Amino acid sequence: MKIIIIVFFLIRILPAQDYEIEKLKGDVKFILPEQNNWQKVDKKSSVSENTIVSTDNNSKAKITGEGLIFILKENSALNISSIKKISLDELIMALALDRVLNAPRQKEKLKSESTSVYGNNLSASNEVILSNEFGWKRIKGAKQLAENGFIESSIIAAKDIFRKYPDTSRDPDNRIYFADLLLSKKLYEEALEDFISIKKLNLSNTQQEEVESKINSINKLLLKD
Repeated sequence: MKIIIIVFFLIRILPAQDYEIEKLKGDVKFILPEQNNWQKVDKKSSVSENTIVSTDNNSKAKITGEGLIFILKENSALNISSIKKISLDELIMALALDRVLNAPRQKEKLKSESTSVYGNNLSASNEVILSNEFGWKRIKGAKQLAENGFIESSIIAAKDIFRKYPDTSRDPDNRIYFADLLLSKKLYEEALEDFISIKKLNLSNTQQEEVESKINSINKLLLKD
């Protein structure tokens, strides 16, 4: 029941919007999760918000919609539906849902999670979407969301990526980056949970000192409340 309630509030009933992808340079392509093949952007392509956009090395794309202009840098990937402003309350609910999705399950690993989203008959394109290499491209896209002011959406995107692409979740720099975003939103308990998890990773001395310092600082802030 709790899952249903959370998902219900996360669904925002908005009219469908059309977007345009413009290739600024290099190789730019897009795909829908239910599609079998990537489509190249020659100059411009009209797409829906559920489209995943991907750029290769030395490539760049411009995504435009109603009141929106977003430049996707090289070697990055992004779901267009992530490019939106959301409230702090919506972020908190999304984080609660992420905890439910990350709860221990009986021997269910990445494959079961991925096929539940993309289906069982994976084409070559979908195999690319599910590869850890593509996960790194998506992390770059999530960072660009934050750089362009979509911080809450960036955090949600990163949580989804860390869950679906395990290699990305073991990278301390990326984990620290997004935990710092939680801290910037004064979500101290959520940030503390992340930093405690990060502390278990293979950290350099500098990273370990940084993480321990932030854990101590957050604990002091929580004691004041």
